[in-house]
Amino acid sequence: RHANALIKPDMVESVYFVKKPFPPKWLAAHCLYLFTFKPGGLINADGQQASGLVLTIEAYQRINQKFSLTDGLKNAFGSTWILATWEDYSAQSCGLNNEELFLYPLKISHDQKRELVAESIRQAVVNRQGEYYNTITNNCTNNLLVLLNHVLPRNQQIKLWWIPKMVYNFRATMPVLAPKYMIKKGLFGAPLPVLNGKNYFAGLDQILKKH
Repeated sequence: RHANALIKPDMVESVYFVKKPFPPKWLAAHCLYLFTFKPGGLINADGQQASGLVLTIEAYQRINQKFSLTDGLKNAFGSTWILATWEDYSAQSCGLNNEELFLYPLKISHDQKRELVAESIRQAVVNRQGEYYNTITNNCTNNLLVLLNHVLPRNQQIKLWWIPKMVYNFRATMPVLAPKYMIKKGLFGAPLPVLNGKNYFAGLDQILKKH
C-alpha cells in the first residue's frame, strides 16, 4: 500500500544500519537503513507519525522467481529501492516471517545524517529500469555504503575496490562482514539487542530507550 508522506531531513534523529540474516545465516543476510526522526519529521497526509523510515535495496523478483546468491551474479533480477515505515517493515520481517533484525547505530554528525536522509530519498526515486542487482557489486549492502560515502570526508570514505574494477572489497559488500568492518573503522557502534517476533511489537521508542 502506498501513501503520501512528509519527510523532513533536518529533523532526523538517528540512523541505523540493520542486518537481517537468512539461511545459511553464516553466509547470507539482507541489510537496510533505518532513519528515526524527532516529532513531526515523518508524518503521513493524515498527520500520523511513523517511528522510522526504512530504505531497503532489493533484488526484484518476478512471480516465478526465487532469490539465490548465485542467480544474483547472472543479471537475473532487477534492482529496486523501497522506502517503507518501520512499523510495516518490522511487522512483516519479525511478526510474519519470524526473522531477526540487528541494529547498528551510525556514528556520524547530525549534518551527515541529514544529508544521508536526503540522498537516500533522491536515489530511491530514480527510475532503475534496466539496472540489474548483483550479489557482489550492486547489492543491498554496498549501495548503503556508497550512500554513506556521499556524506563522509575523503579520508573516512569506504574503499569499495581493492583493485579498481578487478578485485572488490568483500568486507564492504557482504552483509555478514560489513558491520564488523564498519565498527573497526569507527563508523558503526555496537549493535542493539536483537529484535525478533517476541519483542518488536513493544515499539521502537521503547526499544531504543532501553539501550
